[in-house]
Amino acid sequence: MFNQTTYADITMLIENVSLPAHRFVVCPQSSYLEEACHQAFSRDEQTLHCDQGSGAAYWRIFEYLYTGNYSDSLQKIDLEEDPSLIKHLRVYALADMFGVGDLKTMSMDRLKRETSERWNSDLFVASIEEVYQSGVKFPLTLRSDLLDVAAMHVHDITAKDDFRSLVYRGGDFVVEYVERLLRL
Repeated sequence: MFNQTTYADITMLIENVSLPAHRFVVCPQSSYLEEACHQAFSRDEQTLHCDQGSGAAYWRIFEYLYTGNYSDSLQKIDLEEDPSLIKHLRVYALADMFGVGDLKTMSMDRLKRETSERWNSDLFVASIEEVYQSGVKFPLTLRSDLLDVAAMHVHDITAKDDFRSLVYRGGDFVVEYVERLLRL
């Protein structure tokens, strides 16, 4: 019987979780991982440390590289879960770093669907903050989608304390939001 850990030739260390991986699976899908594996093996190392960002997002990246999809919830894995809307942004950021374009598209589609359904949650405001303040270059269409949802629910969302706090802080979101409201 085939045992995938037997044939794994690298280990991805995600926080405190060791994930056996196969260069022949992950490297062709990501130039970033190909270079990282090349550097690691030139130093006789077989462990790649995945420690820049969310451990749950790294797990989802590797899940996608093996299955073509990623789970909405982590089960039986000892990693701290990202909040529901934020997880898609963090997957996008790592997919961008790894150069996995289809995963970037998938994560943005999931985020768009969830924000339209969960605009009234505190996580909607947190996702706006992540997009506008994280330093990750998210697509402009994402900003537009978030602005559309916030403008569509202007009366309800402006009554929320966390949204009002975001507006009081000012910045690009407020300017773009007011411009969107003026076009309604």
